[in-house]
Amino acid sequence: MAEQAEERLQLAVEATKLGIWSVDWKTRKLNISDRSRSIHGVAADREITLEESFDMIDPENRDHVIQQLHAAVDAKTSFSAEHLLHPMDGSAPKWLRSTGKATYNEAGEPILMTGTILDITEEKRNDQRKNDFISMVSHELKTPLTSMNGYIQVLQRNATRNADESSIAVAEKAIRQVERMTRLINGFLNVARLESNQIHIERSCFDLSDLMAEINAETSMQVSSHNVVFAPVETTIVFADRDKIGQVINNLISNAIKYSGHGSSINVACITQNGRAMVSVKDEGMGVNKADLPKLFDRFYRVNNAESQTIAGFGIGLYLCAEIIKRHNGNIWAESELGRGSMFYFTLPVDPKAS
Repeated sequence: MAEQAEERLQLAVEATKLGIWSVDWKTRKLNISDRSRSIHGVAADREITLEESFDMIDPENRDHVIQQLHAAVDAKTSFSAEHLLHPMDGSAPKWLRSTGKATYNEAGEPILMTGTILDITEEKRNDQRKNDFISMVSHELKTPLTSMNGYIQVLQRNATRNADESSIAVAEKAIRQVERMTRLINGFLNVARLESNQIHIERSCFDLSDLMAEINAETSMQVSSHNVVFAPVETTIVFADRDKIGQVINNLISNAIKYSGHGSSINVACITQNGRAMVSVKDEGMGVNKADLPKLFDRFYRVNNAESQTIAGFGIGLYLCAEIIKRHNGNIWAESELGRGSMFYFTLPVDPKAS
C-alpha cells in the first residue's frame, strides 16, 4: 500500500510538472528531484548548495527572493516567490514559481526546508503579450482623449464668456469624465510598466510625517464628503521612492472614501513598530468578506457583491499598491469585517541611518 501511495504521488508530481527540492538548513546542501535538475540545468552527478541556487536567480529578483525565504523561515510561515532563473548549463532563462516551508526542532530552530518549483515561463510570456496589448491600446486612447479634453475646455470657455450656466455645467461634467478615463488609462499603463519592470524605484531618505502633512493638506482641500483624520503621525525616516509611496497612501485614502458612507470618518496613521514604518488607513465602510481578503491585491480582482457593483473601477489600484510596496521590501495587507469597515496597512523598512 505504501509503495502504491508513493507511486501515485510520483505520478501526480510528474503530471503537474513540479520540481521537488529540500535543503538541510545547517549544511545548506540542496537535494533536488530530476525535474528540478532539468529546470536548473544541473548535471545528475553535481551536488549543489542553497547559495549556488541563489546565484542562478536574476540579480533583479535575487535579493527579494532571499529576503522572502528567510522571512518565511523566521516567521514559520510558507514561502512563495516568482523569479527569473539563469540555468547552470547556460540554457535559456526560465521564470519559476518557488514554494516551500521549513520544519523545526524542539528548540524551534529550522532543520529542513522542503518545497516545489514550477516552470511558468509560458505563463509569463502570455502575461507579457497581454501587457503589451494593454500598453498599446492605452497609448492609442490617450491621444484622442487629450484632444477631446481640449475641445471641451474650448466649449467651457465659450459658455463662460456667454454666461451659459447650463452649458458650463455640462462641460464640467464632461471634463470630470475625461479625467476619470485618463486615470483609468494611466492605471492600465502603470500595470503594464510594472510587470515589464519599466517602473523604476528612485529611493531617497525622507520623513513619512512630512509626506503625510502634504497629503493631509491636499485631502482637506479636495474632500468635503468625509472626515479624514491624520493621527497619530510620528516622525518616521525611510529610504524609499517618495512619489510612489505617496501614490500608495492616496490610493488607500481614495478607496476608503469610495467604499464608505458620506459623512463617515477615515483615520490615517503613521507609526514605527518593531523597527519598521507602519502606515494604516481605517474606514467605517461596507467592509470585505473574509474569503475576499487574500485576493484584494490580485490584478483586476474586484469584490463581487451587490454593494460594490455600483462602484466604478477595474481592480488595479490595490494591485499597483502591492507591487510598489513589494519593490520596497515591505508588506501590505488588510483586515476587515463585512458591514464594519476595513483597515489597510503597509510597512516599510526604517532607514537604518536614522536610528
